[in-house]
Amino acid sequence: RSLWLESLPDNPIPLSGESGEISMLFEGRPPSLEEFLALAKVDREAWEVATFRPNAWQAQGPEGRIVTLWQLKAQLDRKAQPIEAFLRGLVKQIEPLPPPEVVFRGREPRLMVVGVGDPHIGKRTRDPDFHRRWLDLLRAVQDMQGHYLPSQIAVVLSGDILHIDNVAQTTTAGTPVGSHIEWEEALDLAGQAIGELIHTVYRAAPTQMLIARGNHDYHGAWYLAKILKARFPGLEVKAGDRVYYRWEQILLGVTHGNAVKKDTLPMIMAKEVPQDWGLSEWREFLIGHYHRREELTTALWEPTGVRVRVLRALQSSDRWHLQRGYLSAEGATILMYNAKQPIAEHEVWV
Repeated sequence: RSLWLESLPDNPIPLSGESGEISMLFEGRPPSLEEFLALAKVDREAWEVATFRPNAWQAQGPEGRIVTLWQLKAQLDRKAQPIEAFLRGLVKQIEPLPPPEVVFRGREPRLMVVGVGDPHIGKRTRDPDFHRRWLDLLRAVQDMQGHYLPSQIAVVLSGDILHIDNVAQTTTAGTPVGSHIEWEEALDLAGQAIGELIHTVYRAAPTQMLIARGNHDYHGAWYLAKILKARFPGLEVKAGDRVYYRWEQILLGVTHGNAVKKDTLPMIMAKEVPQDWGLSEWREFLIGHYHRREELTTALWEPTGVRVRVLRALQSSDRWHLQRGYLSAEGATILMYNAKQPIAEHEVWV
C-alpha cells in the first residue's frame, strides 16, 4: 500500500536549466524510482537521474496509530544532446545555396586541385592567426583561378582539420592535446573557413570536395562533411579513411597518412578502385600527417607509376615542434592538371 500525500500533478513538474529537483511525500510503501519518475511526469528523453534519496521517519497518524512516512527526492540533470541530434539540428538550420551556373572560359579542360593539409584549427601555436593564413590561401586560389581558368575544381582536405575531436580536448584516440578554443567553436570556425573557400571556387567551376579523416579529428571530419553537404547541395562531398576521385585520365586518392605506409598506397589504390585505375593515365595519392612537403614515386608498371605527395601543413609550429627543430613553412598546395597529366604546381606560403 502506498499513499501519496500530495495531489497528483496534471502536468509534469516544471524543470528548467541544466538541473532540477523533484520531491514527494508518501505514507506506507514508497514507490520505486521508475514509479516515482512516472508519477512526476518526468521527460526521460530529456532528463537523467543524478542522485536519488529516500528518507523515512515515523509519525503519529489518525486514531493514534504510528505510520511510516517517506520523502523521496531526486536530483535530475539534463541529458547531453547526442552528437547525431546536435548535427541534425544544425543541418536543419543551414540555408542551402543552389549550385551556380558555371560557364567554362578556358581553351582546354583543366583540373585545379586545392590541397590543404593539417590546419589543426584550435591548436596553440606561435602564430594563432588562422584567419590571416586562410585569407592568404583564398587570395592565392582566386589568382590561380583567373590565370588557369579551370573547368573542374577539387578541394582536398588531407585530415586533422580540427586539433581536437571532442569537448574533453583530446584526439580521437584520447590523447590530451588541448586547444585555445572549445571543440564547438573549432567546428564552427572550420565550417565558416571551408565555406569561404567553397564560395571562392564554387562559382568558377563544378567543384568536388575530398575529406580524409585524421587521427586528431576522425569524428569531426565526418560531421564537417555533413554540414558542408547541407550548405552546398550541388557540391559532391566524399569523406572517409581513403577517398578517390577520377577526372578524365587523372586518378587522385586522398588519405591522412597515419594508418598505412606510404609505399603501400599505390597497391591499395589499384585494389580499391580497379575500374578507375584502368581508365587513368596519371595516378596520385595526396596525404597529410607529416607536416612537410615530400614526394615518393613508386613505379608499379612502366611508364605509369603512382606519385604519393605529402601536402604542406597549413598551420604554425607549436612549442613541441619548435623544440625539436621542425620548422617547415606553413602553407598549402595548388595543383593543375590537363586531361592526362599534371601541368603546374604552386606552393602557397602563408
